[in-house]
Amino acid sequence: MTLVTCICIFISTVAATAPKVQHQLQAVERQSIEPILDRPHTRSSNENETQGITGQIKDKMKNEAAETLKRLRGADIRSRFRHDLKRFRDRFLPHYELDLQHLLLTLVLVSIAVAWFVYYFVKLYGHDREASNMCSWEDMDKTFESSMDFNPDMVFVFHHPCHPYKDNYHKAPQGVRDHVLLQRTASCKHFHDFEGALDDHSCNLHKLRTTLLKDTHEFLIAKGFDVVMWSSVDRDEIFLSASLTQGKSIDHYLTVRDTELQIQPLIVAKLGINQPPADPESATPAIRFDLRTVQKLYANGIIEANDARLVFETEFGRTKDSEETVMVGAARIRAIYGQLAQHIDLDGARQWRIFKT
Repeated sequence: MTLVTCICIFISTVAATAPKVQHQLQAVERQSIEPILDRPHTRSSNENETQGITGQIKDKMKNEAAETLKRLRGADIRSRFRHDLKRFRDRFLPHYELDLQHLLLTLVLVSIAVAWFVYYFVKLYGHDREASNMCSWEDMDKTFESSMDFNPDMVFVFHHPCHPYKDNYHKAPQGVRDHVLLQRTASCKHFHDFEGALDDHSCNLHKLRTTLLKDTHEFLIAKGFDVVMWSSVDRDEIFLSASLTQGKSIDHYLTVRDTELQIQPLIVAKLGINQPPADPESATPAIRFDLRTVQKLYANGIIEANDARLVFETEFGRTKDSEETVMVGAARIRAIYGQLAQHIDLDGARQWRIFKT
């Protein structure tokens, strides 16, 4: 603040002094020339007289300039500076006094704030996409990035095994062993680790959550579903997505569930059924899905290939580049949830804090 004040005062001093010097020089010049201009304009042939007058003018200007410089050198610059400084403060900083205590307090608070930001960004802050925070699940983000076009039918949310939940090492309640696992038989081989954890009376919630996540992942893959897993941004949850896109798996679940599908209008016309296609109240019938029906239609030349998509109405699949499928989204969801609900009570697992949603 002091440096800025000095610069401003210096500039104001120079600006105030320069016009006065210029005015004095102009006055000297006028005083030297006016006597000559007042003389009568007569033509003289005496060159010496002209040169003498010119010399007198030059001598007088030099004397006046020297006198002006002498006055400037003898001026009291310090008092002038103090006067200009006082005028500057009165005009721009009236009644201002430097409070050293407040200045030191401000510097201390700013220093503390800067030190805190440095410590936060160096020691505490971490990027939410760093692979080092993924623990043993560090490859899940890579799997998800390679399947960004994956549009799942269902998404299950589990506790992240590496997140320090407060109840991780709490002992599992007794009721969880009777209300979560529905089939404790040989047919439940896919949930063997989870069943073993339930039988261990010293088991904690962390182990139950981890084994349920692992067994659910293996179970859905074994049942023909496409599974993708990834972590949440804050690393406290694991998302497990399942989708039904494989042709053989779709045929299997449509058959075992006795699903009825609507046939295409083109098949009706090829079978010789006179059904008005333009009538909005007329719709093709729905028949039970059976691959033998598709094979017989192909054998009789009704369809060009042994493909159920040429017989039944289709919709686009759940992935970006997937082909059309005859199994609608609601049927796929029922197939996924139905298979899982045969072995695990998801509502009970959520109630006992083993499963999120």
